[in-house]
Amino acid sequence: MNFNLQKIANPYTVFGLAWSLCLVMYSFGWAGIFPKITLQLAVFLIVLIALFIATGIFYNRIKPAAFKEPFILNYRLLLGINTAIWILSFLYSGIPLLSGLRNEDFGIPLIKNFATSFNNFLSIYCFYLFLTTRRKKFLLYSAYCLAFFILVISRGNIMMSLATMFFLWINLKSPVLNVKKLAAIATGILLVFYLFGVAGNLRSINDLASYNPKMDNSYNSDIIIKIGDASDFFKNSFIPNEYFWSYVYITSPLSNLQYNINNSSPPFTPKGVSLLVVNEIMLDAISKKINTSLDLVPTSPSLIVETLTVSTTLAGSYVDAGWFGMILFMAVLWILPIVYTLIIQDTPLAVIGISTMCTIYFFSIFDNMLALTGLTFQLVFPLIFLSKPQKGSFSIAGNQ
Repeated sequence: MNFNLQKIANPYTVFGLAWSLCLVMYSFGWAGIFPKITLQLAVFLIVLIALFIATGIFYNRIKPAAFKEPFILNYRLLLGINTAIWILSFLYSGIPLLSGLRNEDFGIPLIKNFATSFNNFLSIYCFYLFLTTRRKKFLLYSAYCLAFFILVISRGNIMMSLATMFFLWINLKSPVLNVKKLAAIATGILLVFYLFGVAGNLRSINDLASYNPKMDNSYNSDIIIKIGDASDFFKNSFIPNEYFWSYVYITSPLSNLQYNINNSSPPFTPKGVSLLVVNEIMLDAISKKINTSLDLVPTSPSLIVETLTVSTTLAGSYVDAGWFGMILFMAVLWILPIVYTLIIQDTPLAVIGISTMCTIYFFSIFDNMLALTGLTFQLVFPLIFLSKPQKGSFSIAGNQ
């Protein structure tokens, strides 16, 4: 078996595969606290998955090939600007890692969204230079940028950047998947899931112990087993309890979506559509200002458990405008990659933009990533270069 992974490294196929994985895992029924998926939602998701995968096959025909030569910007200047921005941010808000507590308001108000987005893009761009030049210094520069996210305890941004790097690697290197590589990837995923569970156990035990020093803080998975109400089948199986963390985190967003559908039937109204456009399609940096200026309070999806806070990219549009709201929002998600690709196809960094969009669509099973300024604004940076460079023009300002 030989399969070129580049065939699936596009937003549509990634979306279809991510939702297929979520739906299949949910069908295991390992978490008793989660409601059963209704036939109506199951059919909706299956049709959606089929539509996006079919579109992905077409999309590969218009997907631009990556430039064979590296497009080298003045990366030293960019790294200097990025460093200066983060130093100013640390002087303004402190360094969260030193206190061990994440600061949700970290950063200088006027530039914090740009700082996050630019650092994400720069880490990915340096990785792009590493892949295209094989110079290890660019890998170090990429890690240097990610270190800023470590200092602010931003696991989400680190995960998003690493995911984009993974898709970038596929789009640039076109790796061919065989049985041996498939086994290696599967082993790696199982290891990551297991370590995720170990980290979850340690963090939750330490958090509870900080409130109750007398509690038994020996290592166990009891907390997540109780939160998710693990089924007897799972508890009696050979599967290590650590894997329940990954199962719950991957499937809980879909459970929250079903929970909202079970408990409310929002009408499709002009007001609901307006809220959907503002809060689900616009960047959150803009929607927050609109909501504040108009004194609007966006409706948040209900949660089964307060600690499981995400509810897929669909829940927000559902609570705003019901089933037709979800269909409208999916129409936007369906057309966006084609429009963006037609705009960006002749730019030298198109491969970075498309890889970033893959990340946005992959993580749609968790939340509406399209509205996250720090992630979606990265799509703008490759658009700065709107003309196809001539041969020999890849180096800017002599940086090598």
